Amino acid sequence: MIGGTRSAGGRRGRWGVLLLAAAVLTPIPAVLVPAGPSVAVLVPPGSSEAEAAGIVAAADGALLRFGPTPNVVLAVSDRPGFTARLYGAGAWLVFDPAFAAGCPTAVR
Repeated sequence: MIGGTRSAGGRRGRWGVLLLAAAVLTPIPAVLVPAGPSVAVLVPPGSSEAEAAGIVAAADGALLRFGPTPNVVLAVSDRPGFTARLYGAGAWLVFDPAFAAGCPTAVR
């Protein structure tokens, strides 16, 4: 603001930033809200397969398979509140397994 007036360029710049943020953030709920009983789970880096499986078990779920690294797993539970229990058990992120690249590997 110079001399008590706002410049049109400043307003356009703010709108541009807001529109960019909306475009980037809008798809996030679709990724983070699992659509079915199966979920992809990101556990803390450096976790062993046993620790990842322990997080799923502590949340009253079943391990389906491991992802490309031991800290990404696919899990399932038929009980409501599975996502909240996973976070409570130590999961860093719970998301729709359709967005977990490389997860269709065999259970080890």
